[in-house]
Amino acid sequence: MFRLSGGKEVKLEVGSQSGTSPVVVTIPDVGATGVANLITDKDSGTVTSAMIAAETIVNDDISLTAAIAGTKISPNFGSQAISTTGSLAAASATLSGLSTAGVVHNSAAGALSTSKIVNADVDDAAAITDGKLATISTAGKVSGGAITSGTIGGSTSVNTSGTITASTLAGTLTNSAITGATSVSYASTTAAAGSTVTPIADRPIIVLTTAPSTTINALANSAAGKQVVLINNGLGDLTINNDSGSPASSGIFTGTGTAFTFKSNAAITLTYSSDLSRWVLTGGAGGGSGEAVVTSVNGAASGYAVGTPVYFSSGAVSPADASAANTAEVVGLVESEPSSAVYKVVTYGLITGVPTSTFDTGSYPASFGEVVFLSPTTGKLTISEPNTIGDVSIPLGVYIATGSIYVAVKRGVVVGGTNARTQLTLSSASTTDIFNAQTPTLYQAGELAGWVQLGTSQKFYFRAPFAQNGAGTNWNISPSYVGDTPPAGFSLQMSSAGVISITCPSFAGAGLVNYALNAPAVGATFPLAVDASSLTTGTVAEARLPSTYSGLLTLNGGTITTGLTGTNATTVSTSGSGKVGELISTSLTSIYQVGSPTASTYYDVTGGNIIITPGVWLISFFGTVQLTTNATVGTTGMYFSLRIGSSVINTIIPLNVPASSNFYANVSFAFPTVVTTTQTFKLSMQAVSLSGTYNCTEILLRSDLANSLLRAVRIA
Repeated sequence: MFRLSGGKEVKLEVGSQSGTSPVVVTIPDVGATGVANLITDKDSGTVTSAMIAAETIVNDDISLTAAIAGTKISPNFGSQAISTTGSLAAASATLSGLSTAGVVHNSAAGALSTSKIVNADVDDAAAITDGKLATISTAGKVSGGAITSGTIGGSTSVNTSGTITASTLAGTLTNSAITGATSVSYASTTAAAGSTVTPIADRPIIVLTTAPSTTINALANSAAGKQVVLINNGLGDLTINNDSGSPASSGIFTGTGTAFTFKSNAAITLTYSSDLSRWVLTGGAGGGSGEAVVTSVNGAASGYAVGTPVYFSSGAVSPADASAANTAEVVGLVESEPSSAVYKVVTYGLITGVPTSTFDTGSYPASFGEVVFLSPTTGKLTISEPNTIGDVSIPLGVYIATGSIYVAVKRGVVVGGTNARTQLTLSSASTTDIFNAQTPTLYQAGELAGWVQLGTSQKFYFRAPFAQNGAGTNWNISPSYVGDTPPAGFSLQMSSAGVISITCPSFAGAGLVNYALNAPAVGATFPLAVDASSLTTGTVAEARLPSTYSGLLTLNGGTITTGLTGTNATTVSTSGSGKVGELISTSLTSIYQVGSPTASTYYDVTGGNIIITPGVWLISFFGTVQLTTNATVGTTGMYFSLRIGSSVINTIIPLNVPASSNFYANVSFAFPTVVTTTQTFKLSMQAVSLSGTYNCTEILLRSDLANSLLRAVRIA
């Protein structure tokens, strides 16, 4: 160890052991302050940048714990990757590798990327509010299945092959507005039938479930073009009065000018007309029998069920059956019983609500379109055509819907009766009765003619004349055949009791016999037809009228007159015999004239001496009428009235004549009526003022132009 002083530079030469050049160490002059430029292990902070040669510091020169501040790195890290367990924070940053515009995504490994927002970027539970969504106006962007509630507003069309169900269809709905719709369901509501029916808003179908009143005068909540369907839910007959609303604008025009009968279980459509300021009955059926001919009659008893077939007997209807001709004269099916033993009967048209109990099987027919017949069971219907000898096959209508029959009563045919074609089933290896010559009518002689078919291989025709012996104790029959030869074991025979039967051998398939009877009705008095030319003089005695026949006595080509004479034709005097088929016919051969008739006064064309007895009568009239008016301003009408006792039973208004007119018209009408007690019967005329001042100067029944005829025939 040595110490140098004196301020001079000192050079030390150290020799080499190998004989090489020596190492020279130069110690500079430290000056007066000591060894400032000499770095020793005692110095601190004396190494400057100038003392470090450029590009000489390497990675190993930096301590692992150096913790160099990022602010001392300039300008960047270049391509060197930066790895840190800390956070990166910057006022702004540019990542040159993220060149696609959009949002930044990170992978599960932490890699960053950019793209536009896709479906996977939205969380299933995001619950984005519609306030942050723009209006969707592009067609096809919303699936119809996605619309499950709410309102479709604006003028957008709805095109669907499904069902549109809505409580409200606002705006104008036209046929072209419903495109491809398979059905449009309207909601309905219930209401009470009363003087004023109030529809619920936006409910075009109203089911009337209660009836505080059986009269309907008005419909509330009117609007131009509005339609309402009313359904009478089993309330019985309701009456819709014509133009009786209060206010008037709520009233109903029935289309007939009179009250309309709204039948039970029927439906009607009402449309509001802004031009008429009224509801107008525009569609539907007035009755549970729909469009039908309905008549009111007395019954022999109460409690007949809906659909019960009935026939007339002793002035009242009773349940019919097919076991005899007189009980099979069906006039119609019972529709309702408004009061005890008083029935409404559908004689033609639709009847609904027929229960299963009205059919003899206790069940409805298996299919629609079946023909409905009168059953041999009293008061019952059947779809099995009666085929028992002596029964009556009479079609009553067609079964068209559940509990609904279209009534159309046809002429009945007695099975096995004269000139009736009868078809019966034949069974293999058995005997079948096909005709009885003693029941229901005695035929002392006659002939059966027809054919027999056994399966598909045998068909032959037969004629079988038969006759009763003189003693009336036995019958003879002689059949003959044409076509296939009857097989062995086949026979057609007649018993001593008058029963003709067929015995068949065994055969495969269906068997039948179809025949008609041709026979003089020896011992039978009906049916009876009398030609008018056979009645030229003399009197038809009451005893000659049938005492038990329930049908109609037919007079072909003529009438039985009562000999009316005189200007006023009032000298008739006749008394009904009380027999079905009785005909009272009044032929008016002179002019009946009333000069200066008083308004609304009855003038009797026939007097009060025509007597009709209890029963059901068909009354008809034909005549030529003249009515004359003066120049007074007014319009005159004329009434024809039929009066039984003091009651007017029918009124006809054939004429509507203005001032200064001389008007002719033909008048005719016919209608049935029920008479319960012996009554006088007459035809009357009256002139009435229809508008303005009454101006009628003369009314005439012009029998000089064509005979006028008034007739009444007892039909039950």
